[in-house]
Amino acid sequence: MAASPLSLCSRLVPLAFALLAVPVTAQTYTDDDQTLVLFDAMCCQAGDTPIDQHAPEIGEAWTVEGTADDALKPTVTSSRLAFQPGSPAIAVGRGPTGERTLRAVVWEPQGHTADVTLYLMERYRDPHNYAALRLRWTATGRTVAVDAVAVASGAAAAPVALGTLPASGYARRVPVVITSAPSSTGHTWTVHVDGAALPTASVPGLVGAPAFGLAADAPAHPHPDGHHAAVEDVMVLVPSAPATVVCDGLRGWTAESCIRGAFTPLRTYNYDEARDHLFETVWASGAGGDERDVGGLYGGLVRTWTPRSPLSPREQMQAQDFNTEHVWPRSRGAQTHPSTDGAAHNDLHHLAPAYGPFNSARSNRAFGDDFPASDTQKWLRNATSRYNSSGPPSDPETWSRVEYDFLRQSDNGDGWKELDELGRFDVRHALRGDVARMAAYFLTTYRIEAEMGDEGRAFIDATLDVLLDWHEADPVDDAERERNERVYRIQGNRNPFVLDPTLMRRTFYQGANQPRPRDLWINEVHHSNSGADQNEGVEIAGRAGTDLYGYRVWVYSGYGYVYQVDGDGTDNSPAIAFRGTIDDEGGGLGAVWQGAEGLRGGCQGLALTDPDGALLQFLSYGGCRFNATSGPVHEAAERHASGAGSPAHPDSLAWSTAIRGPRQAGGTHRRVQQWSELPPGHTLQLTGAGSAYADFAWTGPLPHSRGRLNSWQAPASAANPASGWASGDAVPLGLLAPAVDTGHDEDAPHTPLAAPLAPEAGELTVSRPAPNPARSAARLTVSAPPGTRVVAAVYDALGRTVLRQRPVGAVLGLDVSRLAPGVYTVRVTAEGATQAVTRLLTVAR
Repeated sequence: MAASPLSLCSRLVPLAFALLAVPVTAQTYTDDDQTLVLFDAMCCQAGDTPIDQHAPEIGEAWTVEGTADDALKPTVTSSRLAFQPGSPAIAVGRGPTGERTLRAVVWEPQGHTADVTLYLMERYRDPHNYAALRLRWTATGRTVAVDAVAVASGAAAAPVALGTLPASGYARRVPVVITSAPSSTGHTWTVHVDGAALPTASVPGLVGAPAFGLAADAPAHPHPDGHHAAVEDVMVLVPSAPATVVCDGLRGWTAESCIRGAFTPLRTYNYDEARDHLFETVWASGAGGDERDVGGLYGGLVRTWTPRSPLSPREQMQAQDFNTEHVWPRSRGAQTHPSTDGAAHNDLHHLAPAYGPFNSARSNRAFGDDFPASDTQKWLRNATSRYNSSGPPSDPETWSRVEYDFLRQSDNGDGWKELDELGRFDVRHALRGDVARMAAYFLTTYRIEAEMGDEGRAFIDATLDVLLDWHEADPVDDAERERNERVYRIQGNRNPFVLDPTLMRRTFYQGANQPRPRDLWINEVHHSNSGADQNEGVEIAGRAGTDLYGYRVWVYSGYGYVYQVDGDGTDNSPAIAFRGTIDDEGGGLGAVWQGAEGLRGGCQGLALTDPDGALLQFLSYGGCRFNATSGPVHEAAERHASGAGSPAHPDSLAWSTAIRGPRQAGGTHRRVQQWSELPPGHTLQLTGAGSAYADFAWTGPLPHSRGRLNSWQAPASAANPASGWASGDAVPLGLLAPAVDTGHDEDAPHTPLAAPLAPEAGELTVSRPAPNPARSAARLTVSAPPGTRVVAAVYDALGRTVLRQRPVGAVLGLDVSRLAPGVYTVRVTAEGATQAVTRLLTVAR
């Protein structure tokens, strides 16, 4: 027989073992008063990888003692740790000291003709000091003997038998749990194997040993396909301490900022890889034998997959009509552009397995549970759907449900159901809290994407209606803690709402948020070049330490309406969304730049808002001034005085009682001169010294300084750290700017208009589709020159016409419910003006 860890010791002397015949309730899973502190599925490596070369996604790597030969080291294969015949190797992992529970899943060997022995070294200091649970399958394959073994200073005691269990004779998963508590002379073990409680053992010494080890006597097998003992899913738990406090003392937006800084994923994966992790690791559990269970989120239906199949777990589950549910729906922000490669789309903390029909029933509805008594609800459980018309179930808390009347209710005629036309979706009570914490995680981590989704803020408000109630009614349990740790091992972050039960209330339910910092300003602008456009964008400056997440710069045309640009994470949006924290570049000031492809030149405007939508600044460039007819500037004016009245803040350029009318008496403004096209590498920028927007003056074009204070800009009390420029030094005038465009200047005489200015003669304008991606319908707004006939056609990726519509009015509604998922081209043509505009539309299911 191969040398075991015991045979590494040179001598044997008696050590005291006391067996206590104390009855213990069989238990193979943790109590609620235990917390998972280590999880290692040993997954996701190439076959036969030595365990010390296995690269865990998070945490410390394993080490190997007893051999330096890679051929003799335990290897990771198909998520299992297999031991090499005749090897003295010990796989060593790190764990906490003191009281703890070691859990492992052991694979029973099959077809062996000699004893096979496996050691779980619950306490391990070195090859000469350890306490181990030994499982020995006899050569007959009929029994497994379980012994307690201790080795101290190279001396081993005779093993003490804890019991004998029947072997199955085939390869199967056997759960093993060792609960170890310090005692006056060592520690006390409570052991369960395959659910059976074994006698309690008192084991001397090694209380402070943090490591644990795995080893085996694995004799050469007579059959190439035979199975030796193997180990997987090693977990270490400790008694639960008081709940982890996340972002202690912080509330509202300051808590959100803290959460994003501490719990953003280190990595996410493409969609196929994310789903592989989802089914294989995050939501899988043992089903006995060579199978894994996966339960559906909404109905609880369980399906299995097997590692022995040539198909991946994802493919096996999809073949059984299981797919992936986005707890925060794609159209509501999880997929803000056609690609499925975004972090918001693939973050495992808000993905869950779902039975396909139940996933479709949830659709993109907001969660809720306050349904009208008269509603004929649709109830969902396992693979069963039933309706109130046949009577509600006797155990409604175990069912999910949807306001079924809304399934049958038609839309308002526009081909698309809005939030209040969809109804709500309720989740079975056992998973309500899980769903609430998944949604809360998404909202704090990806609030920009959530606000960009269909009916963004309205959907957020509807979701917040139930999150706190569900979170408190269904507290975190062990299964959710374990999922949290599994995701942590994969993408490097935990869901903080699982860690701290107080965080939900502190983050979202404290009434009005503390005011956000408002001492911020637009500091630098680069729009279209006098050549190929590149490096367009906007910079915000202000107080160092400010978290800019959710601050936005809205982009206006000279006609007063917002238009769409492509920025980082804000494609096809009229606002450039900022992320990141302002660094201190000296004097407590700094700047952050955000690119914005498609930012136009000429008469344009920019409006800065905080994450709550408060308007902080509105300015124009191109030598013009104009009134906003839409977006946050217009809304702020209407709130200040009906009819777009007097300025609400000193940086307004265009406030009047009528569109493009004379400005209010005494109104202040700051005109900004700017070229229609900028020289490459040059920007319009603030110059001067000070600590607030009013201290600086617009100059340019000058060489850019993207992402830092401008070269001719400095705090009032310090020099610019990059250029050395300081207060009192000369400031370049920049290049010669064009004359003011009086055609857009409020100081020039105008006839007041009662409505926004129409497009220029002969101009066809078409909005981008909404929603996009679309499931069943999409809408586009069309404005065409008078007297023209507008038609539309939709083409697939092969150029084939799949839809036609003529004539087209002000709203183009498209029914895409029968189109296959994919990317389509929408072409809108104004026949009389021989103009055409194309837009891309993604259809997703």
